[in-house]
Amino acid sequence: MIPLLIVDDESIIRETIAAMVRRKYPEQFHIFLASNGREALSLVTSESVELVLADIKMPVMDGLQLLHCLHEQQLQCDVIFISGFDDYSFVREAMKSGAVDYLLKPIAEDELYAQIDGFLKRAALRVPIHTARIRPEENVYLQGLRISGPSRKEAGLSNCGRRWPGAAGQGFSSL
Repeated sequence: MIPLLIVDDESIIRETIAAMVRRKYPEQFHIFLASNGREALSLVTSESVELVLADIKMPVMDGLQLLHCLHEQQLQCDVIFISGFDDYSFVREAMKSGAVDYLLKPIAEDELYAQIDGFLKRAALRVPIHTARIRPEENVYLQGLRISGPSRKEAGLSNCGRRWPGAAGQGFSSL
């Protein structure tokens, strides 16, 4: 299961987001909860958290300070901010600091799910080689995602990046 951390100083918000994630992705995430950035930093370090959903304004350590600490300590995880503040300066600072996105409270489920699906797609691209060789239905990063499109052969591509003879009326050629 993928470690996901929800950080907000309001317990009802943490629990609501956790319930939304569990409902849509029941077997994909191991969810951790923190009430401030300091707790979150400790959990990211100890649990190898890969996705953080964090409020920006919190006591002890706010979300932006958390993001800066993650970068300073070279801890690799995606951070999506969730905030009640729609002030552009917060959004700009979050994005300049390396946040993946910024969602406004109250959180629309479809927006949250779109962000999580985006994370899963990005994570699937950066999995280690030994994990990537697992069949898609067994890869925890790909579970629940619809992967569509033609097969390599249907698209006229071989496994070495060349066109199949006769595909789209062409012989072998470099892409």
